[in-house]
Amino acid sequence: MSKTLEQLFNKARANGESNKNGRPAMYGGVGRLQEQWHVIDNGSRFELRHWGTTILTTDRGAITDVYGESNSDRDALNQAFGWLHTNCHAHYYPSRAELEVHINGTNELMRTI
Repeated sequence: MSKTLEQLFNKARANGESNKNGRPAMYGGVGRLQEQWHVIDNGSRFELRHWGTTILTTDRGAITDVYGESNSDRDALNQAFGWLHTNCHAHYYPSRAELEVHINGTNELMRTI
């Protein structure tokens, strides 16, 4: 479990929103400062963004949107699913460039991205 995301989830739960900025590596150099992680949690709506891309949105506990294209997105989604007490988990397959969201305890496929 990522300490950074855990801290951001806790801060968003307390304040409604939290953010962590970072500098992406760019071809041997360092990129400009930008939003690395952003979490919104206002009680009824939860949103998780990674490098400016929304990877998870829930509304009143129901998953409304999910997206991912890397192992770090998969790890963040799995941590968020645990934090939100959903019965889902994500798998990312780099060879197929696919993210699958499953219902825990079953092989039932909820969504493929």
